[in-house]
Amino acid sequence: MDHATAVPDLQGRGTPESSWSRCVQLNELEPWQPRPPASGRAVMVAPHPDDEIVGAGGTLARLTGLGARVDLVAVTDGERSHPGMENHLRSLRPQETLLAAARLGVDFADVKRLRHRDGGIDEQRLIDQLAVEFRSGDLVLAPWHNDGHPDHDAVGRAAREAAARSGATVLSYLVWAWHWASPDDLPWQKALRVDIADVAAAKRKAVACFKSQLSVEPVVLAPHVLRRLLRSYEVLLQP
Repeated sequence: MDHATAVPDLQGRGTPESSWSRCVQLNELEPWQPRPPASGRAVMVAPHPDDEIVGAGGTLARLTGLGARVDLVAVTDGERSHPGMENHLRSLRPQETLLAAARLGVDFADVKRLRHRDGGIDEQRLIDQLAVEFRSGDLVLAPWHNDGHPDHDAVGRAAREAAARSGATVLSYLVWAWHWASPDDLPWQKALRVDIADVAAAKRKAVACFKSQLSVEPVVLAPHVLRRLLRSYEVLLQP
């Protein structure tokens, strides 16, 4: 995640987790069991380092446990989360991701850092890059194209377009939508609920690796943000 290009809807404390915990549509979602992709390969597309873990880290762990190959496409290095620290963060944040993935038991078979500018993603170039990266039968995990952060939305749109070209299947994860949205805003008819209770503790330990987002002011992964991201389940949206 990253506040560098945040819009007003992403400020403040957002929708409290208590509202989500009382959400009838969310509570009534049928559990969905991940299964190995047709190609044997899952591709995580992350706008910023940490999105892959907070958005769908538990799902990645489940896929790994099923024997799927898991690759990572890191669109930006998240260098603008804290102004004045760009050079440091450009190298630190990708390292935090790899440490977090290891704590979650996810060993990325391949990591591609596309090095788009944090807060300035070239969407057409990204579509072309992802279309080459994706293969028919792949399962692509990418942010929802209405997640609410400009980088997340651009990556979500690009992933959908590239998957349509290549024959991959996209499932979308949520990060900032849990902050700005209310229960009535989400397309529940497309939602899948992935039970990650067995890896929830590991996901919490993995998120603790993102020191740059947890302990440097302004803190991005504040406690009220984490309450919405460290549940015993994750939600994915079908196209």
